Amino acid sequence: MRRLLSIAACTALLLAGCNSSTPDPVADHSETSSETYPTTIVLADQQPVDHFNPIAGYGELGTSPLYDGLLVPAPAGKADLPELVPALAASAPVSNDDLTEWTVPLREGVTFSDSSPLRAADVVATYQAILDPVTASPMASGYEMIKEVSAPDEHTVKFTLNYPYADLPARMLVGIAPAASMESKPVTEWALNTQPIGTGPYVLKSLGTDEATFTAREDGWHETPDVKELTIISVPDDTARAQRLSSGDIMGTQLAPALATTFAHHDGFTIASNHTVDWRGLTLPLDNPFTAEAKVRLALNYAVDREALVKNVLLGYGEPGYTPVNAAYGPVVPDNSFGYDPDKAAGLLDEAGWVLDGDKRVKDGHTASLELWYPAGDQLRKDLTFAVAENLNALGIETTIDHSDWDAVAEKLPSVAAMYGGGDQPYSIDTQLYGALHSRTEGSSVYDNPTGSSVPGLDEILEGARREADQTKRTDMYREGIEKYLAEPSYLILVFLHHTYVEQTNDWQGKQPVLEPHSHGVSWGPWWNIGQWHR
Repeated sequence: MRRLLSIAACTALLLAGCNSSTPDPVADHSETSSETYPTTIVLADQQPVDHFNPIAGYGELGTSPLYDGLLVPAPAGKADLPELVPALAASAPVSNDDLTEWTVPLREGVTFSDSSPLRAADVVATYQAILDPVTASPMASGYEMIKEVSAPDEHTVKFTLNYPYADLPARMLVGIAPAASMESKPVTEWALNTQPIGTGPYVLKSLGTDEATFTAREDGWHETPDVKELTIISVPDDTARAQRLSSGDIMGTQLAPALATTFAHHDGFTIASNHTVDWRGLTLPLDNPFTAEAKVRLALNYAVDREALVKNVLLGYGEPGYTPVNAAYGPVVPDNSFGYDPDKAAGLLDEAGWVLDGDKRVKDGHTASLELWYPAGDQLRKDLTFAVAENLNALGIETTIDHSDWDAVAEKLPSVAAMYGGGDQPYSIDTQLYGALHSRTEGSSVYDNPTGSSVPGLDEILEGARREADQTKRTDMYREGIEKYLAEPSYLILVFLHHTYVEQTNDWQGKQPVLEPHSHGVSWGPWWNIGQWHR
């Protein structure tokens, strides 16, 4: 593992040299010198920058510079769930007693970037478009609790649900677009993809193949931002982004810890990290004769040294993970989570009939083997994959490692172990667990429960908990569900990340860390509230 980490760190040799010291992950690495950013900022992101349609998932969590949702996350403690506070809503949503109807008053005097006024009909149209099968919105499965959205008057929105749902406010972050911009065709073909119309503090000025520039809006309901222009360049490869940051082509980016820490002792750069509910782990395929067995999947969860992964791969920027939920959600994870116990793992494999024959485990003519895949260009997932392979190899499990783009990896999910991630909608425990653990249905996303596993009794618990109004009862139900998962895990969940970012040192004020989702890039980190920065 140390050798692999050394290789990963040295990929940045041309940037900073190979430095053996590991900085304190909670320390402030700001240099004493400081340069004020100009009012034009250039950042690089791992993700594409050419789709800005909220119906397709853009800005779903309320942090887009172009759009606002009914609610927006407000920072709490650095490791705590943020409060969801009104944005386009005039005040907090109100539900009826059985949580089947929610009413939201709208802020008045808000206009879209095309100068049209915000009305309740725009909110209705946005949510109807997400739910419309014709649009094929990738978000649709996450909003299936909504039966109808209506407008009692032009400044009031009413959500009527298919069943009681306590966490509906977590579904009120999606960006609102004008009703006139909705189209009755697949969302991939919409004009909004490249011609966004929102109420946010910025508007799209120009769009190229891999570059988008936003300018501050002067006539919106937000206070006009002090950062007047923001350019985001798409650079998928981690090392390439680090090189461009070092050369001064960009002012900030998100980097894996092994690359981010190479900037720690260079004048003019600051490393920032945010706590997240973003986990990394291997999917355990049911179409593999080895991992198809529940006892084998249990054994693998004892086979990996998660503490070593945090120390040697994350360089301290994270914590061990065992289930799709972490401490941010309160006391729902029991104390009997998996610890590193290779002897117990070996015993469970023996019990399952996968016994050592020389240095390999075999059963009924099959060799215990796994194909491990990670997305190309993602240095952190690569490092985690190689480190986990060493733990598995030590138990006599044969591994092969390969990489590809996500589209190719997604096609292989039923039969290979992919270095996966979760935590895409972090502001309720339901959104963390339902998609990850509930049995797949006809409307499931390809990324929901990708191996198609089904733990007896777990579906009923997840469905009951999301309908339960009493918070104490919900906590007890989720704890019971987690216990069922721990007895028959469908993933090898490894770590929760602290996302790491590097920026040119500057004296901008107003930066507020917020607990982040799986999404990572320059829509988060120091820049998630860039419209509120000031000097």
